[in-house]
Amino acid sequence: MVPVALSDVIAVGEVPTADEITILAKAGFRAILLTQPENEVARLLSKTEVAAKAADAGIAFAYVPIVSRRPPASDVDAFVAALAKLPRPIYACCYSGARTAAAWALAASRDLAPDAVMSACTAAGYDVSFLAPELAARAAVATAIAPPETVAKAIPVAAILPSGVATTTPVTPPATAPDMAPPAIPALQPSALPRAATAGGFAVAG
Repeated sequence: MVPVALSDVIAVGEVPTADEITILAKAGFRAILLTQPENEVARLLSKTEVAAKAADAGIAFAYVPIVSRRPPASDVDAFVAALAKLPRPIYACCYSGARTAAAWALAASRDLAPDAVMSACTAAGYDVSFLAPELAARAAVATAIAPPETVAKAIPVAAILPSGVATTTPVTPPATAPDMAPPAIPALQPSALPRAATAGGFAVAG
């Protein structure tokens, strides 16, 4: 298991073993977001086992099963909601990390250009180019529903932006526009991933 950074606050990878959960905690991760569906791969820890080991290690846990590398909007929404609630840094995982990276890409597309999203995933070792139409569509919707005075600011979501992307002060939509969609998740304070964690003998890639 080698966590691969997608942003300053989230890394993705394989479902950890019980020992690796302890390593993640010692390395500085504060939460595990499990996206691996139950009973799909018998050798992997179940959600109950991961939750118990995470609790023993003193870190938070959330479960959002994602069954496809083209997750539906409902799965992406659930993934985003979990990101908003979990303490950071977060280790998000599935069988290989690919479905988790895809969910992150779709979540990030609200605040980041499709090319930037795909570049971040490619740098992490995950090809999400097949999601290009969905990423473009989500980005277009986000731009269309943003109030004119905030389109250029691109409402930031610190939990999903790659390292180095400039952020701005979150903008609260006017109360007079109840039909305006809210930001994908609340603005969050960034926190650095443990990029050279030696507690368990691994370094976070990315």
